Amino acid sequence: MLKRALESLTSRFAARPAWTGSAGACVLLIGRDGRIAGVSEAAATVTGVWASQLHGAVFAELFRPDDRGAASRALSLGGASGRVLLETDPAFGPSRRLDIAVSTRPDGRSDVLLLPARRETDEVAALREEAESARREAKQTADLLADLSHEMRTPLNAVIGFAGAMRAEMFGPLGHEKYDEYAEHIRASGEHLLDLVSSILDLAKIEADRFSLKREAVNAGALAEECAGIVRLQAEAAGLKLTTRISPEIPESFLDPRAVRQIVLNLLSNAVKFTSDGEITLTAQIEADEIVLTVTDTGVGMSDAEIAKLGSRFTAAHGDGVRGAKGAGLGLALAFALAELHGGSMKLSSAPGEGLTARVALPVVAPAAPARHRRAPAQAGANPALLTQLERIEAYRRERASAA
Repeated sequence: MLKRALESLTSRFAARPAWTGSAGACVLLIGRDGRIAGVSEAAATVTGVWASQLHGAVFAELFRPDDRGAASRALSLGGASGRVLLETDPAFGPSRRLDIAVSTRPDGRSDVLLLPARRETDEVAALREEAESARREAKQTADLLADLSHEMRTPLNAVIGFAGAMRAEMFGPLGHEKYDEYAEHIRASGEHLLDLVSSILDLAKIEADRFSLKREAVNAGALAEECAGIVRLQAEAAGLKLTTRISPEIPESFLDPRAVRQIVLNLLSNAVKFTSDGEITLTAQIEADEIVLTVTDTGVGMSDAEIAKLGSRFTAAHGDGVRGAKGAGLGLALAFALAELHGGSMKLSSAPGEGLTARVALPVVAPAAPARHRRAPAQAGANPALLTQLERIEAYRRERASAA
């Protein structure tokens, strides 16, 4: 229908420079220089701009700056561009959403059919918003991958460089003390790379619902103390005091020890990275039916806007750390995800220059009843949007069992 209308209006336009045409459509003749050379009489009705204002104007500039590239591409592609939805620039007159279709003449000029865009239904608007959201997430992912590529190249270059120096025996036969130093650099760089790759894989598995917790009876307080011991040397080397306050009343709980260690180590390492002086405090206590792990520092802190960046698609809220250590934002991302996978939660509170407090709450799951979760099991008919991931899995298994 659109093609027939375009052909009809085009044939009429070829015969004379202006015509009455359909009240719901108009045609513009675009010269090879991209300027509007002819306008149908219906232009004012469709575009809200008088024909005299359009004559001689650059066609692409009729539309908003964000849409001008699409308008230019449509002209260059001619009929191959199909229908394109664009919005006119308020600088020309009332903003209008228009469907355009282009037909290229043999002499290089183009006829452009303009139709008022149909009003979007709520469903179409929702789909458009979903597509825009997906586009934003794709950009965030691309930005994250760009940061990661930079972060991974640094230790990889170190590994290659030091290994090459040793292979070439730059300081003479192997055995020179310099080689011991290089071997340590290689080890440290390799471990850093392994941590990055492991974090990326863990996040990918969690997002794909393929990450499985390996629960066992553990004491989260003991795990927290162990993590503090690992990070304490790093903190002291940075001139920081690391204090722990572990409650002896924390009971054994059915948790994934590797995941809990990852959460605490990531939070402590992040605190060291962004604290120039002062102290870091790690507390572990029992509150109601939850084990609460809290890491507080006296570092640079974060604004509400920076904390808001750490959403469903985690990004680095900071650039370089106080000692130049650069991060890709994976540490907090993984801590959030692992806490939620346990059926728990993680919250950040901070203000610029006032340090940051990360509070992780994990449900107490009695070792004698590993299938139990943080709260009462999901009830039949419960709203799936309110269920945690593990509750959804349990509900699905019960439904399959009852169906069998």
